Amino acid sequence: MRREHAEWSDATFGDIGPVGPLKHLSKEALEAAADPSDPLEWADMQFLLWDAQRRMGISDEFITRAMIEKLEINKSRQWPEPKEGEPRLHIKEQPATVVPEECPAELPYAQVKAAADLYALCWQSGEVVTYTPDPEKATIW
Repeated sequence: MRREHAEWSDATFGDIGPVGPLKHLSKEALEAAADPSDPLEWADMQFLLWDAQRRMGISDEFITRAMIEKLEINKSRQWPEPKEGEPRLHIKEQPATVVPEECPAELPYAQVKAAADLYALCWQSGEVVTYTPDPEKATIW
């Protein structure tokens, strides 16, 4: 089946890389999620995965070794509780908060006054403001 699919894919789509099939795979995965009981959607996904793997030059042996390595990584990670129909992403460690050595206790009066003036101006008119440290780029919508 893989050889027949590869021959058809090469004849139909030509000498392309793996990115197109991978992008198509994401579309087919959403279709399969909408109807997981449809075996044709699963077939589409498998064909596209095979095609991308082959076009990238990744052998079955290579991907199997990568899968063994990745499974060990996944086993060592912390995971949230399962929730039906939702992806479960591993819990990432939160980086430690970095505080600059010289952190002023308060902002200079001129900065506070400028922000307060802009806020007051927009509060009265009801417009939306984007704040930026660069007064040249400050805008009012």
